[in-house]
Amino acid sequence: MKKIILSLIAAALFSSAALAESPIKLSLFDTIAWPETQAPYVVLGLVDNHTPTVTGLDFNFISARTDNMTGLQMAFAYNRATNLVGVHGAIYSSAETTKGVEWGFVNNNTMCIDGAQLGAVNLGNLVRGAQLGFFNKAVVLKGAQLGFVNYADTVDGGIQIGLANIIKNDGWLPFMVFVNGRI
Repeated sequence: MKKIILSLIAAALFSSAALAESPIKLSLFDTIAWPETQAPYVVLGLVDNHTPTVTGLDFNFISARTDNMTGLQMAFAYNRATNLVGVHGAIYSSAETTKGVEWGFVNNNTMCIDGAQLGAVNLGNLVRGAQLGFFNKAVVLKGAQLGFVNYADTVDGGIQIGLANIIKNDGWLPFMVFVNGRI
Protein backbone atom coordinates (compact mmCIF):
# COMPACT_ATOMS: atom_id res chain seq x y z
CA MET A 1 0.00 0.00 0.00
CA LYS A 2 2.82 2.35 0.88
CA LYS A 3 4.41 1.85 -2.58
CA ILE A 4 1.12 2.58 -4.34
CA ILE A 5 0.59 5.82 -2.41
CA LEU A 6 4.18 6.94 -3.10
CA SER A 7 3.77 6.07 -6.78
CA LEU A 8 0.56 8.10 -7.02
CA ILE A 9 2.18 11.09 -5.30
CA ALA A 10 5.20 10.88 -7.63
CA ALA A 11 2.92 10.63 -10.67
CA ALA A 12 0.94 13.67 -9.53
CA LEU A 13 4.07 15.70 -8.87
CA PHE A 14 5.72 14.87 -12.17
CA SER A 15 2.68 15.07 -14.45
CA SER A 16 2.80 17.72 -17.14
CA ALA A 17 -0.29 19.44 -15.70
CA ALA A 18 1.37 19.82 -12.33
CA LEU A 19 4.55 21.17 -13.95
CA ALA A 20 2.90 23.56 -16.39
CA GLU A 21 4.63 26.42 -14.58
CA SER A 22 7.64 24.39 -13.51
CA PRO A 23 10.70 26.16 -12.18
CA ILE A 24 12.86 23.51 -13.93
CA LYS A 25 13.29 22.85 -17.64
CA LEU A 26 15.05 19.74 -18.97
CA SER A 27 15.93 19.52 -22.65
CA LEU A 28 17.83 17.36 -25.11
CA PHE A 29 17.46 19.84 -27.97
CA ASP A 30 15.59 23.10 -28.35
CA THR A 31 12.47 21.34 -29.65
CA ILE A 32 12.65 18.43 -27.19
CA ALA A 33 12.09 19.94 -23.76
CA TRP A 34 10.11 18.95 -20.70
CA PRO A 35 8.13 20.83 -19.62
CA GLU A 36 7.88 23.61 -22.18
CA THR A 37 8.04 26.37 -19.62
CA GLN A 38 8.90 29.92 -20.64
CA ALA A 39 10.57 31.33 -17.52
CA PRO A 40 12.26 28.61 -15.49
CA TYR A 41 14.65 29.09 -12.59
CA VAL A 42 16.84 26.14 -13.59
CA VAL A 43 17.53 24.93 -17.13
CA LEU A 44 19.46 21.72 -17.74
CA GLY A 45 20.09 21.00 -21.40
CA LEU A 46 22.21 19.12 -23.88
CA VAL A 47 22.40 20.79 -27.32
CA ASP A 48 21.13 24.13 -28.69
CA ASN A 49 18.69 24.94 -25.94
CA HIS A 50 16.76 28.21 -26.39
CA THR A 51 14.82 29.56 -23.45
CA PRO A 52 13.35 33.09 -23.73
CA THR A 53 13.81 34.07 -20.06
CA VAL A 54 15.84 32.44 -17.31
CA THR A 55 16.25 33.76 -13.77
CA GLY A 56 18.64 31.45 -11.98
CA LEU A 57 20.83 28.74 -13.55
CA ASP A 58 21.09 27.86 -17.23
CA PHE A 59 23.47 24.90 -17.59
CA ASN A 60 23.85 23.21 -20.96
CA PHE A 61 26.35 20.62 -22.06
CA ILE A 62 26.99 21.99 -25.59
CA SER A 63 25.19 25.30 -26.21
CA ALA A 64 22.59 27.70 -24.80
CA ARG A 65 20.64 30.67 -26.14
CA THR A 66 18.63 32.98 -23.90
CA ASP A 67 16.91 36.29 -24.63
CA ASN A 68 16.89 37.52 -21.01
CA MET A 69 19.33 35.83 -18.66
CA THR A 70 19.63 36.78 -14.99
CA GLY A 71 21.99 34.55 -13.05
CA LEU A 72 24.55 31.98 -14.17
CA GLN A 73 24.66 30.61 -17.73
CA MET A 74 27.20 27.88 -18.48
CA ALA A 75 27.87 25.69 -21.50
CA PHE A 76 30.87 23.86 -22.89
CA ALA A 77 30.97 25.28 -26.43
CA TYR A 78 28.62 28.24 -26.94
CA ASN A 79 26.53 30.71 -24.91
CA ARG A 80 24.34 33.44 -26.35
CA ALA A 81 22.32 35.91 -24.28
CA THR A 82 20.60 38.98 -25.66
CA ASN A 83 20.44 40.66 -22.24
CA LEU A 84 22.70 39.22 -19.55
CA VAL A 85 22.71 40.20 -15.90
CA GLY A 86 25.13 37.92 -14.11
CA VAL A 87 27.80 35.55 -15.39
CA HIS A 88 28.10 33.35 -18.44
CA GLY A 89 30.91 31.21 -19.70
CA ALA A 90 31.76 28.85 -22.55
CA ILE A 91 34.45 28.45 -25.19
CA TYR A 92 32.56 31.15 -27.13
CA SER A 93 30.36 33.53 -25.12
CA SER A 94 28.28 36.20 -26.81
CA ALA A 95 25.84 38.85 -25.57
CA GLU A 96 24.34 42.11 -26.76
CA THR A 97 24.20 43.81 -23.36
CA THR A 98 25.96 42.56 -20.23
CA LYS A 99 25.88 43.66 -16.63
CA GLY A 100 28.29 41.23 -15.07
CA VAL A 101 31.00 38.90 -16.35
CA GLU A 102 31.59 37.08 -19.62
CA TRP A 103 34.33 34.47 -19.54
CA GLY A 104 35.53 32.00 -22.10
CA PHE A 105 38.15 31.53 -24.78
CA VAL A 106 36.39 34.10 -27.00
CA ASN A 107 33.95 36.70 -25.62
CA ASN A 108 31.93 38.88 -27.96
CA ASN A 109 29.71 41.72 -26.77
CA THR A 110 27.91 43.52 -29.58
CA MET A 111 26.40 46.52 -27.73
CA CYS A 112 27.43 47.34 -24.16
CA ILE A 113 29.23 45.64 -21.32
CA ASP A 114 29.14 46.97 -17.77
CA GLY A 115 31.49 44.57 -16.03
CA ALA A 116 34.29 42.35 -17.25
CA GLN A 117 35.31 40.09 -20.08
CA LEU A 118 37.82 37.40 -19.13
CA GLY A 119 39.27 35.29 -21.93
CA ALA A 120 41.94 34.86 -24.56
CA VAL A 121 40.07 37.09 -27.05
CA ASN A 122 37.65 39.78 -25.83
CA LEU A 123 35.59 41.83 -28.28
CA GLY A 124 33.35 44.63 -27.11
CA ASN A 125 31.51 47.60 -28.52
CA LEU A 126 31.05 49.94 -25.53
CA VAL A 127 33.15 48.61 -22.65
CA ARG A 128 32.52 50.17 -19.23
CA GLY A 129 34.64 47.97 -17.06
CA ALA A 130 37.56 45.69 -17.84
CA GLN A 131 38.80 43.36 -20.51
CA LEU A 132 41.47 40.87 -19.42
CA GLY A 133 42.98 38.58 -22.02
CA PHE A 134 45.59 37.98 -24.69
CA PHE A 135 43.82 40.24 -27.26
CA ASN A 136 41.27 42.87 -26.21
CA LYS A 137 39.30 45.04 -28.64
CA ALA A 138 36.78 47.78 -27.84
CA VAL A 139 35.08 50.30 -30.08
CA VAL A 140 34.70 52.67 -27.08
CA LEU A 141 36.67 51.99 -23.92
CA LYS A 142 35.60 53.54 -20.61
CA GLY A 143 37.62 51.36 -18.29
CA ALA A 144 40.69 49.16 -18.56
CA GLN A 145 42.22 46.67 -20.92
CA LEU A 146 44.89 44.34 -19.58
CA GLY A 147 46.50 42.00 -22.09
CA PHE A 148 49.32 41.42 -24.53
CA VAL A 149 47.60 43.31 -27.35
CA ASN A 150 44.95 45.95 -26.59
CA TYR A 151 43.05 47.84 -29.28
CA ALA A 152 40.38 50.55 -28.99
CA ASP A 153 38.88 52.87 -31.58
CA THR A 154 38.23 55.51 -28.91
CA VAL A 155 39.16 55.74 -25.24
CA ASP A 156 37.01 57.98 -23.07
CA GLY A 157 38.41 57.76 -19.57
CA GLY A 158 40.30 54.52 -19.81
CA ILE A 159 43.68 52.85 -19.79
CA GLN A 160 45.41 50.06 -21.66
CA ILE A 161 48.16 48.02 -20.02
CA GLY A 162 50.04 45.49 -22.13
CA LEU A 163 52.82 44.79 -24.57
CA ALA A 164 51.10 46.56 -27.50
CA ASN A 165 48.43 49.21 -26.87
CA ILE A 166 46.69 50.79 -29.85
CA ILE A 167 44.15 53.61 -29.80
CA LYS A 168 42.87 54.62 -33.22
CA ASN A 169 41.44 57.99 -32.10
CA ASP A 170 42.22 60.33 -29.19
CA GLY A 171 44.90 58.43 -27.29
CA TRP A 172 48.09 59.76 -25.81
CA LEU A 173 49.72 58.24 -28.88
CA PRO A 174 48.29 55.90 -31.51
CA PHE A 175 50.63 53.13 -30.31
CA MET A 176 52.36 52.68 -26.97
CA VAL A 177 54.28 49.89 -25.31
CA PHE A 178 53.21 48.98 -21.75
CA VAL A 179 50.65 51.80 -21.10
CA ASN A 180 48.31 53.95 -23.19
CA GLY A 181 45.02 55.68 -22.53
CA ARG A 182 43.07 58.84 -22.06
CA ILE A 183 41.78 60.36 -18.86
